[in-house]
Amino acid sequence: MSTLTDDRPSTPSAPDDQSNDGVEATVGVVAIAVGVVAIAMPLLVGALVSVWLGVLLVVLGVVRMEALKSRSSVDVRLLASEALRATGYVIVGIVLVVFPLEPTRLSYLLAIPLLLDGVGRLVGVIRGTTDTRSVLLGVGLVSLAALLVVPWPGTAAWVLGLLFGLGLILVGVSAISRLWRRSSSTAG
Repeated sequence: MSTLTDDRPSTPSAPDDQSNDGVEATVGVVAIAVGVVAIAMPLLVGALVSVWLGVLLVVLGVVRMEALKSRSSVDVRLLASEALRATGYVIVGIVLVVFPLEPTRLSYLLAIPLLLDGVGRLVGVIRGTTDTRSVLLGVGLVSLAALLVVPWPGTAAWVLGLLFGLGLILVGVSAISRLWRRSSSTAG
């Protein structure tokens, strides 16, 4: 079994897995919505990114943790991996709300959840617990995390919102596409 937003090998899903579809769809939609807003308003996000994204990361982390509760059967390692990622989102979110940071330090902090997701996906592929298509997503998330810590020109705070938004959209699309593949494999 894979983590919440990882791709699983195509197998017919059990009835218990279908009860989790609504929660997983919510995670995907919330991640995409947060990412689109971050991309649509990069200057605003650049100016308000600390508090605004902090609150959104706490919400996203809580939603991911709630999704874990509805899993029917879970490998302890995968559960720990997803719990670590969700906890990373919550911790980074709380730090951003409580201790607003300037763009330089903020970029390092925003790279953490993307790096956790990307590395988690790559480890899942190496262990054979997720579909090999997750390699592209994992590499993409790690690359976006790396771009977040690159020193951009002094007034490029909008880059933070843009790159972080792209990372969240990747996470959300992954969750939705996995559900779509699962539903199409059970229909046919």
